[in-house]
Amino acid sequence: MLPSMGMDHESPSKAHLMVPPAPPPSPADAADINGFSFKIWEAGTSVNSDFNSWKANVSKFH
Repeated sequence: MLPSMGMDHESPSKAHLMVPPAPPPSPADAADINGFSFKIWEAGTSVNSDFNSWKANVSKFH
């Protein structure tokens, strides 16, 4: 039971470590990860634009 639990804890933390290095806008890195970091950037941009449009809507109402 303990070994399997350790493995369960290992893979999320590994995935977590992989996410922060993705955002740096380095073309070599983006090519290295096959556009994986680009997807992260796209997701972050869409979230930001959603938030900005929401802020604009809120300021319209107030």
